[in-house]
Amino acid sequence: MLADKQFSALQQEKDDTDARLQARIEQCNRLNREKEELSRFCEALTGENTQCREQLSALQRENWNAHEQLNAVQRGKGDVDACLQISMQRCNALEGEVRILRLAQLNALQRGKGDVDACLRTSMQRCNTLEGEIRILRLEATRQTQKTLTATLGDEHVKCEICLTKYSTDVNSRSENVSKHLPVLSSSKSCDHWFCHGCILKEQVRIADDHNGKVPKWIPCMICRAKTAFCPSEPKYHRMLIGLLEQTRWIRAPTVKEEPSEKN
Repeated sequence: MLADKQFSALQQEKDDTDARLQARIEQCNRLNREKEELSRFCEALTGENTQCREQLSALQRENWNAHEQLNAVQRGKGDVDACLQISMQRCNALEGEVRILRLAQLNALQRGKGDVDACLRTSMQRCNTLEGEIRILRLEATRQTQKTLTATLGDEHVKCEICLTKYSTDVNSRSENVSKHLPVLSSSKSCDHWFCHGCILKEQVRIADDHNGKVPKWIPCMICRAKTAFCPSEPKYHRMLIGLLEQTRWIRAPTVKEEPSEKN
């Protein structure tokens, strides 16, 4: 009887030990899963920060190109660069905080200390806050750039100097009434003027009428008279000006009705 009782006690102790071991294994598995989820989340956040920095860098390059193309933008370039630099510094600081949070939480998970659920909730809240701040910084930088460009672009950049019609920006439009208002830049190195495509076509027709119907491939500039400035059949669209106009949202494609083609 005594041996049976001892055997039963040992069996009970063994069952208890197995139960505690199984509970500890389940706890370790749960911690490993939470660690993997946190790692994936931190990697996604790092990718978002990298994308934000790339967009800010692209915006800075566009502002520099605008400075080279249009002299009027040069007066507002300093404010835009300062805003972008502050935004970049803030994003770098936020990225450093995210790295510190990741390291601290990963170390806590590895040591098995602290409340994992509370740590994850705190991390989620902090990461959400940082994402919101990054979005706000991006919006502020974009608005500052658009405000500066809007203040510096004049009528000579927005309207054709010949017909005084606002330029359109829809390069892919199939409408003739839209494409003829696209700005076309001179191909001559000695000329930096641009006009709408429609005025260039009209000038080609006028020259052809003066030369007994002979249509020239190249026409001179209507202001400085530089030769081989414009090729109406292969227009060189002013991509930089179109991009600036789209950013400032000054110009929209003319919403005019299609003119019916005349039947011969």
